[in-house]
Amino acid sequence: MNEWWREPQRIVQTNLRLTDADMDPRQVARDAKAFGATAIFFNVGGIFAWYPTELPLQAVNPFLKDDVLGRMLEACRAENLHFIGRYDLSKGTQKAYDAHPEWFCKNREGKPFLYNGTYQASITGGWYHEQGPALLTETLNRYDIEAVFFNMFGYRQFSYSHDDFGVSQDESAVRGFAEFSGGKEIPDDADTASPVFREYLKFQEHASAALGRKIYDHIKSIRPSIGVANLAGHRDWIRLESNRSVVRRPPEWQYQTGERARFAQSIGRGEKPYTIGITHFFDFPWRFTAESEPFQANRMAQALANGAEPHYYFLGLFKQDDEKPVQAMRDVFAYHAKHEALYTGLKSASRIALYHSAATERYGSRFKPIDVHDQPGLAFHGAYRALLESGLAFDTVADRLAGADDFAAVLKRYDAVLLPDVTCMSDREAAALDAYVRDGGAIVATGQAGMRDAYGDTRAGTALQCLPIAGVREVRPSMRAAYLRIRPGELDFPKTRVIMLDGSYLAAEPKPGTEQLLRVQPPQRFGPPEFSYPEAPLSDDPGVIVGAFGRGTVAYVPWLPDQLFFRHSLVEHKQLLAQLVGRFTQPVAKLEKASRIELTVRRHRDTGQIVVHLVNYAGQANDNYEDPVAQHDLRLGVRGVGGERAAALVSGREVPLGASDADGYRWIQVPPVRHMEALVFAPAPA
Repeated sequence: MNEWWREPQRIVQTNLRLTDADMDPRQVARDAKAFGATAIFFNVGGIFAWYPTELPLQAVNPFLKDDVLGRMLEACRAENLHFIGRYDLSKGTQKAYDAHPEWFCKNREGKPFLYNGTYQASITGGWYHEQGPALLTETLNRYDIEAVFFNMFGYRQFSYSHDDFGVSQDESAVRGFAEFSGGKEIPDDADTASPVFREYLKFQEHASAALGRKIYDHIKSIRPSIGVANLAGHRDWIRLESNRSVVRRPPEWQYQTGERARFAQSIGRGEKPYTIGITHFFDFPWRFTAESEPFQANRMAQALANGAEPHYYFLGLFKQDDEKPVQAMRDVFAYHAKHEALYTGLKSASRIALYHSAATERYGSRFKPIDVHDQPGLAFHGAYRALLESGLAFDTVADRLAGADDFAAVLKRYDAVLLPDVTCMSDREAAALDAYVRDGGAIVATGQAGMRDAYGDTRAGTALQCLPIAGVREVRPSMRAAYLRIRPGELDFPKTRVIMLDGSYLAAEPKPGTEQLLRVQPPQRFGPPEFSYPEAPLSDDPGVIVGAFGRGTVAYVPWLPDQLFFRHSLVEHKQLLAQLVGRFTQPVAKLEKASRIELTVRRHRDTGQIVVHLVNYAGQANDNYEDPVAQHDLRLGVRGVGGERAAALVSGREVPLGASDADGYRWIQVPPVRHMEALVFAPAPA
């Protein structure tokens, strides 16, 4: 079977408007080829068909005059472009709803989830389960579609305008949940504090996985060679998206593209190809205003540095009213085409893992935060920033892998795993992490690590046996105006003796034989200044507890430096996390004299070449993205490499490689880094 999607790809995505039906398909294919693409997304059906369908409930694009889909396929063959069919089963039109209202979402009063003349489909209803397979049967038997992508597949509670429809009470959902739960009713409110709603969320996961399996198997029964993306748990390749939203709390998360690429790498276990669709437009309400060229260049650099294939996403066709970033994207596609053999074979060589707990982010809000600042998700993003801005190469590991048989093998790849306030954790998840440490791994854990189960219910203690604590005496919910005192010889803070402590602190009982670092200075008065001196003596409560477990080690931080770094960007919080993680690993590469540079390390699976990417974020300030100031005089040291020179792909230079230092690093002077540089090193002789 020709799994062409495993070959190097450069994808352009056209999300077509009804009025685009008058296009010249051959010109569209030529435009895609000129852009540098190897594959193109094109609408097939779901909400509207882009071909003359025989399905009675499938609406046809009212502007359609002939078989645009068929002509587009012919044009793609003429231009040697792969064709990826875009399906959207998430909604139907009026005639589908009139024929089968029970197939679509509705509230308890029977009002459908209606938006701009389209009706939201219930994932347990017939639009997905009957119409979806029928649509796929018709199109895949009639047309030579090489791959399929499903837009907005699954449960959708919000409209494009961010209106909250609520929880669907349609007939199939009510019936399915009753069977799943032993007769319970779907609650009206999305309240994770409700045990019934948490069970309903489990039902959603079950129903999504079952439907994904059904659709995937149906496609493969028609033609096994078709590549499938974006089904719940069943996919041949992964397509995620990088976008902006004005309803999110500003500023935009500047590392979004790289984070999503790392997530795709994790859930695909580094074996499935993945793309991050870089959105051309600013936000859904302003689909004709483009992002700036520097912002798009930075997004593409993040994608390439983290193993994603180039993928650019337009509304409509290639001619845009706002073309600011288009030439820069063409240049990225050309760069990738020039070096595609190298990029296709790259696998992460990171030895540090940052653990991402979707369970904590989903269920962590169901209990009242112990402090107003303790919001689920901030700790992960703070830890992400701390590692990246410390120049440490890292991967993310998704908690959805915890139930897989190969989870132990996933963890074994890493010298150290950082758990940023991973509060919600299953017993199986905890057991795997314990086994990882017992076998020689290292964990750095912050906050309430494993102190609630996978759905947020409180445990008597912690699920993690490897933590170097015997228990928690008390939770102090507010440490406003407190500090951690640094004693001589503790860690590496030559210019300060204190670290700010805010939010919560867990007064834990260290196990015998542990190392205890830092000491808590209890909250003091801070106004007026005449009273701003510590009255309470320095406590014996530690800021870090380090202990052995089996052949491994755990450093436990009973507070949240990761969350504090996200909120305040104080350097001590970043340095604390970096120093603790750095105790347990010797990175493949390290960078000196850098400011706001992301470093990633990848190894070619066939040649053994080491490729270090440097991504420059100096052009970003809050939500303003301008051309970054080129960074000069950077020194990069890499271990395990040979040869006399390194190749700098972006600048086109050959850079002399120095002799090994005492730690085995060979150093180069990096050419000036504008948006990105990629440095290629030969492997050390065997």
